Amino acid sequence: NTGAVFQFDNSSQNDILTNCIIESNSTSSTNGAISIGTNGTNYVTISHIDIRNARGGTLGSPIIRIYSNSTGNTLNIINNNIYNLINANSYGMYLNYVANGCTITGNSIYMESGFPTVGPFTGILIANSNNHLLSGNYIGGSAPNCGGSDPFTISGSTTFTGIYSNFTDVPIVTIQGNTIENIKMSS
Repeated sequence: NTGAVFQFDNSSQNDILTNCIIESNSTSSTNGAISIGTNGTNYVTISHIDIRNARGGTLGSPIIRIYSNSTGNTLNIINNNIYNLINANSYGMYLNYVANGCTITGNSIYMESGFPTVGPFTGILIANSNNHLLSGNYIGGSAPNCGGSDPFTISGSTTFTGIYSNFTDVPIVTIQGNTIENIKMSS
């Protein structure tokens, strides 16, 4: 499968996706399990979701869990569990372009026991906009909040990036109170 499980586009206004378990096996690098499109101005809240690898039917793991590549997308991504990112070049959130003023808080990105990733891996990528709040997110471990007795394991000669931000202008972005821990890298 190369498509999104949920796609918001064409001026999706005040949409809320909440309290779901989303499984995907998409290997696309141009959309995610949840994709916010490029047409119109989209206002989307994603909260209290488990986004994970496909466990029934065609097994697999998406490369990107939450995807946005348009400055017309205002997002609130709050209190989600994003896990088992086993593919190379995986992203928990790929937000290369979003509108100013997004909130990304309280999310856990981790690998359940027995799911090593082959990297490179990026937990959260956000770029090309301002006035965002990234706080209280957890990256690592084998359970929510960087928990679990097994660490987030990455194998091979690769890179691990917890939070990546890149802005062309002087940004007004708050990145605070995030936790990146319980990680094991081996080559």
